[in-house]
Amino acid sequence: PVDITNRREVSLFLEAMKKMKNIKNIFLINLGGDGSLFSSLSILAKTLETQKIHTISFNFGNKGFYCFYPKNLLFDFLEDKINIMDIIKNDYEEENFVEGYFWLANEEPFIGDVVIKPYNQYKTIRLSYRIEDKEIEEICDGIIVFTTFGATGYFLSLNGVYIDNGFKDLIGLSFIAPHSLKHRPHLLKNKKISITNKDKKTAIVINDGQDKFLLESNKTIEISRSDKEFILIGQKNTFKRWVEIFYDK
Repeated sequence: PVDITNRREVSLFLEAMKKMKNIKNIFLINLGGDGSLFSSLSILAKTLETQKIHTISFNFGNKGFYCFYPKNLLFDFLEDKINIMDIIKNDYEEENFVEGYFWLANEEPFIGDVVIKPYNQYKTIRLSYRIEDKEIEEICDGIIVFTTFGATGYFLSLNGVYIDNGFKDLIGLSFIAPHSLKHRPHLLKNKKISITNKDKKTAIVINDGQDKFLLESNKTIEISRSDKEFILIGQKNTFKRWVEIFYDK
């Protein structure tokens, strides 16, 4: 087990993984919420050569939208009340899972979203994004690039919408508080996106709310889909889970 909030543990884990980087089959067990799930998957995707990571996640977080197994199930297993491996095997054989691609921001993997905002959070910033041969520029509080898995996070708080996980290679983009009413979110199918800091101020890039790096003036980040995939076992109908978490509680 690795506590991803402990830098020393993560560092030791990465060193061990580098020695096994050619390992082909990875099965991740996550105890936490969506944040720890996304971070753990991204660490493995960045470190290992494997093309697909299978995952089960026990929900120890707040909402844990993609942590499909309740923590009580784990406690019952530890007390020998159930055989959890039979449950997981049955879910997998019944194709009770969702699949997704990793995405890359300057070769750094992410699953949910990437946010570009001023390093000094009390200032606006001028940013632009380019899709194919079209570039759009605006003064704003930032830009968010999100996947279907990120649609239940930061994007949702920006009056976003539910996006079904069946759209496996969808990528979305939206200015955050732009200085114009004409801008609306874009939903795109497997497009490459270039985002440039057109301001004199430094911007910060945040992957999945965790990893951060700076984007200096006139510098660009490239966002594209990776060939690596992950499988989250335990749920297939994410709309049902959407209703249960955001409406029934």
